[in-house]
Amino acid sequence: SDVSTAARLCDGALIVVDALEGVCTQTHAVIYKALKERMRPCLVLNKIDRLVSELRLTPAEAFHHLRRIIENVNALAFTLVNSEYIKANELKGVTMEDASIPDDDPMVAEWTFAPEKGNVQFASAFDGWGFGLMKFINTWHKKLGLNKGVLRKYLFDDYSLNLETKKITKIDHADAQKQPMFATLVLEPIWKVYETLMVERDLLGTVEYAKSELGIHLEKREINARDPRSTLQSIMRRWLHLADSILRMVIRNMPNPVEAQRLRVQTLMESHYLSLDEDSESIGEQKLEKIKKAIESCDTSPEAPLVVFVSKMMPVRVAELSKRDVEMLQTMRTTRAAEAAAAAAAAEESSDETAVVPPPPPLAPDQEVFLALGRIFSGTLKRDSPVHIVGHKHDPFAFAALSQDNNRPDVYTNEAIPTALQGSITLVPDLHTDKLGCYLLLGPSIAAADTVPAGNIVGIVGLEDYILKTATISDTWLCPPLKAITFQSKPMLKVAVEPENPMHLRALEMGLQALNQFDPVVEIGVDSSGQRTMTCLGELHLDQCVKTLVDKFAK
Repeated sequence: SDVSTAARLCDGALIVVDALEGVCTQTHAVIYKALKERMRPCLVLNKIDRLVSELRLTPAEAFHHLRRIIENVNALAFTLVNSEYIKANELKGVTMEDASIPDDDPMVAEWTFAPEKGNVQFASAFDGWGFGLMKFINTWHKKLGLNKGVLRKYLFDDYSLNLETKKITKIDHADAQKQPMFATLVLEPIWKVYETLMVERDLLGTVEYAKSELGIHLEKREINARDPRSTLQSIMRRWLHLADSILRMVIRNMPNPVEAQRLRVQTLMESHYLSLDEDSESIGEQKLEKIKKAIESCDTSPEAPLVVFVSKMMPVRVAELSKRDVEMLQTMRTTRAAEAAAAAAAAEESSDETAVVPPPPPLAPDQEVFLALGRIFSGTLKRDSPVHIVGHKHDPFAFAALSQDNNRPDVYTNEAIPTALQGSITLVPDLHTDKLGCYLLLGPSIAAADTVPAGNIVGIVGLEDYILKTATISDTWLCPPLKAITFQSKPMLKVAVEPENPMHLRALEMGLQALNQFDPVVEIGVDSSGQRTMTCLGELHLDQCVKTLVDKFAK
């Protein structure tokens, strides 16, 4: 479920494949999801360290093993791309003698992984190192003076290098003495560090090798005779820093939001919203076409319509929020408590209209509230933006006709929503007067922002009462709902849930409500016998949900 929710927010995908197991079922599912969302892919071969420490492969054997995995991933990717190409032609009614996708199609090049293209990384996340081909191309270009273009072409292929003559020759497989360049120039130094330190346990020899051959000078505190692994990690992280390597690959290969949304608009909007005519006499169609073009161009201008897709409700600690937003949430909680008390009094036909409702307790720093995690596809989100929650059943054509026929405005109160639109759209009245908390997501932390333009991932505070799982947010009712997230499978495992102590029943009910809002896949309900039920994808998902309930939502 996390893969599906993240795929809608991102323009690129890192396809991580285990270097030992190779292509598996999950690889197929992830590639298919990234392809359906039109994401730009990059490949990461992880756990390279286990090839030397567990399988004990030689550098040459590891090279052939890694190349075989890349070929398998490419074969799978081509199969899926070709399948989507055939489906698209069938929907268009196009019949072709050769139904397979042409080799020069941009999608084929985009979904072909090759180290020389810069879209493949070799990594060990456990030890914190990783590299692309350009890292060693630059290194050996400086050391040997070899042409970078020649190294890029032959480094990850069946060619060997004579270090004395600096000649590159094709490997004859009958000649066992010649080793591929990737094995001798790239893998052998890595294998040397692992074998010397982890197999031979030669700590001083490894430190000296790192200093003389790799240019890595370790501090005394980084050399640990009792824990050789920590010393190895210090060497490898200084030499081949994982985060730096991945970031460079992402910058070189992933598209910017403007380029990405031009390609992804086909997957974001339903097909009947993509074929509108801007020159149509219908005002509704003209405005809908403008909204589509604003999404397509990632328009950040002041007059651009605001379109945000919320893919998940994410809990954050109150201590991470700004003081202004904490006060806003406290005010909203007090208002809701007063409204609930008034409704209860009205239901009981109470005559005590002057009863004072005690304010709810203040929000504790460790308490968690929900942050609506979304991507801004058009416009600029501001703290005082008048936002509408657009439901998946909302029909902008119905509103366009209603607005044109009755000369109605583009903004209603919730009480004045026309009958044709009731249940499909909600105005958020509490967030109209500088009460929308906006946050930029910066890795594990969040930073408050007054305005966030299109192309960014944003966190919005104050919408937990209006959004259950996912939604489209806009400042106009003419905005069509963006496509709902499709998950790889549906929840099938239903279990009954009850507290160990009956006194904690209320806490369980509140926890289940929070879990239902947090997890986009889980289904919470009550069966015919009155038992509370939880439906999950499988046993692993069930374990995760129970752990989340115990540790977070129903403490």
